[in-house]
Amino acid sequence: MSVLATVLKRDGSELSATETLQRELSRADHLGVLGAIWDDLAHQAQAAKFEQALRDALPVDLAAQALADPACTWLRRTLREAEAAGLDGSEVLQQAAAERSMDGARHAARVLDARVRHMLVGVQPQPSGPWTERVPDMGSPELDRYMNELAAAMDDRSRRLGEHTAETQPLWTQAGSRPSPR
Repeated sequence: MSVLATVLKRDGSELSATETLQRELSRADHLGVLGAIWDDLAHQAQAAKFEQALRDALPVDLAAQALADPACTWLRRTLREAEAAGLDGSEVLQQAAAERSMDGARHAARVLDARVRHMLVGVQPQPSGPWTERVPDMGSPELDRYMNELAAAMDDRSRRLGEHTAETQPLWTQAGSRPSPR
């Protein structure tokens, strides 16, 4: 009786081994999971590239001061905006630094950010394209290979999601459909 009572108390919320395996396999290439990995690794590569570009564009003392300034975060974001528009962030930074003398600049990162923002007025982001076309140089053959495999997995998942959406045509894909008011 006690075993039967225990069985009857179960609410069925535990998944079978097969259901658990299917759920985990379906989650293995979830774009949220893959995207988080991509973002972390790409951010590391971008940070290293940005720091080197800043050191190349400025004298040693100004580069160190700019990297120590919290406003450097905004400069990095502005350069990512330039790259989203199809521009080379390092070249944009070089142009901004060469635009006028940086002598007397108390906040080099802020000055450069303002110059880059001025250069980007009217510039529009470009369509991003497949992940495999956006793989950054990671500076390591192993990481480069991993990022290429990750990009291919993300492209494959995106393709399969598109095919599924085309086949099932959910309500949100249909022209003129609106969610019902609650």
